Amino acid sequence: MARASRAVAVGVRKFSNTGCRRVIGKFLSLKMNTTIWWESQIERDYIYWLEIDPDYQK
Repeated sequence: MARASRAVAVGVRKFSNTGCRRVIGKFLSLKMNTTIWWESQIERDYIYWLEIDPDYQK
């Protein structure tokens, strides 16, 4: 069986906004070539900053 060449992040918690008024979403990262879920606007802004920062590499 062939092994995957890159590490895969394992989800720790489920994202849901049913029953409460949380803002959640997902961000398509071109650097990491994957979707990143966020559950606060601060997380979203930080992910966006890392995506556009030329000094940060995956």
